[in-house]
Amino acid sequence: MKAEFINPFIQSFSRIFKTQFNQEVEIGQISLTKAPIISNDISVVIGITTDMSGQIIFAMEENAAKYICSTMMMGMEVAEIDDMARSAIQEFFNWVCGHSAEEFLQIDPPHTIDITPPMFNVGKVEMYAAAGVILLVPLKLQNDSIVELYVSLKSKVVI
Repeated sequence: MKAEFINPFIQSFSRIFKTQFNQEVEIGQISLTKAPIISNDISVVIGITTDMSGQIIFAMEENAAKYICSTMMMGMEVAEIDDMARSAIQEFFNWVCGHSAEEFLQIDPPHTIDITPPMFNVGKVEMYAAAGVILLVPLKLQNDSIVELYVSLKSKVVI
């Protein structure tokens, strides 16, 4: 997997936080990791299809999920991850991946991607990405919580 395949997701995540919420995201060191990916609290998995195949996984502790929900709802306190909070989290990460699809058109050669509906997981989950190689980048939010972005993709584009 090319390292450039993680950049559209990092850029989209950061851009949404900056333009919609006026907040900076601190981007951590990109590293190569391997399965299993273990999420202890909350994870959102989105499949990638068409010119690419694989998964994007966003793993976080509950406080990061609550912070994202609260930020989306203009600072309203989020006491628990209920149906509304789950919907907001899924929509946020769907938004990130949807914007990433535009970024993939700028890669040489351009890649068209489609995304699957997000799957929301609660509790300790072990995940094994289909593409094998997994890149990880921690994304630090303004409240110091971390969203771990895992990208495992294979290109189907023949060069």
